[in-house]
Amino acid sequence: MIQLSTQSPKAIAVKFNSSFAEGTSTNSLYLKLTNQYTQKEYMIAVGITTYTTGRGTWMVINSSLVPVGTYIIKFIQVGSEKLLATQLAYISGTDVIGEDDFKTYTNRDSEADIVYPNT
Repeated sequence: MIQLSTQSPKAIAVKFNSSFAEGTSTNSLYLKLTNQYTQKEYMIAVGITTYTTGRGTWMVINSSLVPVGTYIIKFIQVGSEKLLATQLAYISGTDVIGEDDFKTYTNRDSEADIVYPNT
């Protein structure tokens, strides 16, 4: 799942269905976000700078104009309208949620297990 914030642009990585040449390029992509509660659709950016390695493509997404919520994001190539990837995403109104540091499990400890604290 992709985690974004309305506070500042965030870098994300995704594996596309078709390969982009390795390296840095400005690709004509747009992102179609569908809110899973309201079904309202939003579009983000054309000409996103992407950084591609053999494992995937990463880019910076500015989601400041999209309301907080859970979305399905479709990565679509401009012109051919080819669907490159589909991902679940959560857009937060604060900093993106992070994972807690791993701690050894202790039998009968009194501390609650915190998996995804707000960082």
